[in-house]
Amino acid sequence: KLRKPSPIRALMPLIKNTPGLISLGGGLPASGLFPISNLTFTLTTGSVINVESSLLSEALQYSDSYGLSELVSQLNQLQQRVHQPLYNDWKIMVTTGSQDALTK
Repeated sequence: KLRKPSPIRALMPLIKNTPGLISLGGGLPASGLFPISNLTFTLTTGSVINVESSLLSEALQYSDSYGLSELVSQLNQLQQRVHQPLYNDWKIMVTTGSQDALTK
């Protein structure tokens, strides 16, 4: 179903692109206060994945309603390449799981 973003969500691009602004309305805590500076994962194959602080600070923030834009973009490309949808007005939405997507 078609949803309109909440007024607070509609302000997110402005809030994210204003240096020095700390907004409590959009739920964007100051990323410098996060207690984690980086993450490293070692896969069973032995490969190592490092999540650098710039990506981590974005991942720990609230994202827009459709999910992290970089992740949604990569999933869109994968969907197009692998599944080749038969119609043009499809969208991908990343949710927190469970029944979250039923309300969107």
